[in-house]
Amino acid sequence: MWIGTGGAGGFTASSPAVPGRVHARRLVDARLARFDAARVTDPLLRGLTDRGEVTATRDGFLVDTLHRAMASDGTPDNGLFIVGPAASLNTPEAFGRPGGPTRVFEASARLAASLLDALGPGFSRRRAPEIRQAAGTAVG
Repeated sequence: MWIGTGGAGGFTASSPAVPGRVHARRLVDARLARFDAARVTDPLLRGLTDRGEVTATRDGFLVDTLHRAMASDGTPDNGLFIVGPAASLNTPEAFGRPGGPTRVFEASARLAASLLDALGPGFSRRRAPEIRQAAGTAVG
């Protein structure tokens, strides 16, 4: 994709994927940078990676279907969850429309259920059964 400033104070954009050029007065750049494990500078993430507690791939930090971080030996960590663009299992849609069946809400419900399970049977919150039920509905 190529973006430049237009002659009349606007923007011009083009892409090999779309024929022609687009001219606009306003521009919203909503792209996310592609994950690159080699560029991770955060001391926590770098330390987890260096110790083998998480596995960085070119698609993001490796997680299982419950969003649990996968160690370098292939085992999931029941107390470490990774979500978002840096997770290998991420939801391609960034925003969901309330009241509609979207993958973002389904993934969030599964994550909430995983977190409740990780907290253990001694954890009781008023809405815990409701969250587990929503996760079951979203998955099944």
